[in-house]
Amino acid sequence: VAYELTEAEVDMDQDRCDCFKTDTRVSTGSATPDDYTSTGFDKGHLCPAADNNMSAAANAESFLMSNMSPQIPDFNRELWADLEEWVRDQADDYGTVYVVTVPVFINNLGKFGNNEVTIPGYFYKTVLMFYDNQTKSIGFLIPQVGAVGDFEDYAVPVNTIETLTGLDLYPGLDDYIENKVESQFEKNKWDL
Repeated sequence: VAYELTEAEVDMDQDRCDCFKTDTRVSTGSATPDDYTSTGFDKGHLCPAADNNMSAAANAESFLMSNMSPQIPDFNRELWADLEEWVRDQADDYGTVYVVTVPVFINNLGKFGNNEVTIPGYFYKTVLMFYDNQTKSIGFLIPQVGAVGDFEDYAVPVNTIETLTGLDLYPGLDDYIENKVESQFEKNKWDL
């Protein structure tokens, strides 16, 4: 998923609907809530419900199964949740951030359910920000199994994730700026 998150959106308050449902717009192979029954895995949001508080409808859409990926409960509820909260803090502090979150299908942990839902081995999240005449980006590449410490320990340049996945995450940037901000990051310039 890729989305813009603003300070105004972070400050909105909406009840979490917890209304997981199949995304009927996905024609084949879509996961269902039943696929997760008795698996021990969480239905992990790619775009968090707390980032979708613009309306009750937006919050409900964040519970579509097309926005879910299997996550180990401790991973989902601790380290990954801390990273999601940090992203909201960045939007709250700096006005707007651009976020990309994707499961990485390397060292997968198997499949489950009637729809053979793949359990990704890794997840990544990248953040792009324009602030005070600066453009900066940072990535986080985190394994589901064996992740210890804090999310900050998994910070990497965005180019690392692009190389791993073959995706161009911020193609709308001017090439010079894109190459510069995606190839390096200065940890001390982020509120980590």
